[in-house]
Amino acid sequence: MKLHSFTVGGHVFHGVEADFTKMKSGALSAWTQAGNFGFTILSRFIPTFDYARQILYLAPEHRATPIPLDRSGFAFEKNEPGAFDVTAVKPGSAAATAGIVAGDRVVAVDGKSAADFSRADLPGIVTQAAGTVISLRVLHSGTTREVTLTLH
Repeated sequence: MKLHSFTVGGHVFHGVEADFTKMKSGALSAWTQAGNFGFTILSRFIPTFDYARQILYLAPEHRATPIPLDRSGFAFEKNEPGAFDVTAVKPGSAAATAGIVAGDRVVAVDGKSAADFSRADLPGIVTQAAGTVISLRVLHSGTTREVTLTLH
């Protein structure tokens, strides 16, 4: 969903893409957490943290690097070396079309073990051009299957 307007630190944004959590457990399941704007907003600023006063200063960064579009439609965490844990899947996304669901574990990407990838590697893979095909080995309820993910 797109937010009509969003204000942080006196700076107003329009048309910000937002995903709101529907998680029942985990870090984003608390009533105090509706979602996380993190990098998509903070990358537009040079943040200065004044820990003593508990203040965050945001100076606009006019040369901010554009954020590549995640074309997979699934959110993940890397809690151990051998797998990426799928935490959410966006309806209608490439991941949803491929049958990936929250709770699945991606144990291989394009024939390489997930242990060969860091947490930072997968975003570079799922932000490739639309139409890129990625092969995933997915563990679901004890059963492993091969999944072809065509990025949207």
